[in-house]
Amino acid sequence: MAITSMDYKSDYNVGTGYGKQGTRQAVISSKSEFSNWIRQFGDKNNPRYRPLLDTWVNNYRIYDVDYVVWNKTNNDSGAGQYMFIEEKVKDARMRHDQALLYYKLDKALQYDPEFLGFHFLRLENTTPGNGLVFLDEKVVTREELLLFIEFQMPMTMYDSWFKKLADDGIEWKYRIQT
Repeated sequence: MAITSMDYKSDYNVGTGYGKQGTRQAVISSKSEFSNWIRQFGDKNNPRYRPLLDTWVNNYRIYDVDYVVWNKTNNDSGAGQYMFIEEKVKDARMRHDQALLYYKLDKALQYDPEFLGFHFLRLENTTPGNGLVFLDEKVVTREELLLFIEFQMPMTMYDSWFKKLADDGIEWKYRIQT
C-alpha cells in the first residue's frame, strides 16, 4: 500500500499551492556545503534552468530534519529522551510532502517511551529575538523555548505537533492506494 495524497484541514500549518517545485534553493545560506550543492541551480537565463537534482521530475524528495534534541544527561547507555524539531523562518509553513514524511516518522516512533515527539518551530522573522516564536503553533517566549529544548517544560508540551493538531480537531486523512 502507498499513501498517494493527504487532505489537511487547516489554513495555517502546512503550505499548499506551491506548484511543482521539488528541490528549492535555501532561503538562508547557512546550510552545509553539501546542502548548498544539492540545492544548486543553473543559469536562470538557460531554458533548462532547474536544480542539480530535479526531484519533482524524478518523483523523490530530499528533506533534512533541522534539529534532533537528545537528553543524554547521566546516561551512557544510549537511551534518553529525544525529539525532532523542524524550523521555518520568515513565517514560512511546512510543505505538504515534508509534513507527510514527518508524520510517518512520528507515527513510527510513537511507541518509543523516550521519543518526545515531532515539533514545528516557526519564527516570524529569523530568530527568537526579532519576532514572534511559534512552537507547535502556540506563541512562546524565548525563555519558554529554551526550557522546552532543555526538557524542562511540563510533559504535555512534548506531545507531538501532529497530536496537538488532532487535539485541536484538525485531522490528517489519507487516501490509501493498494
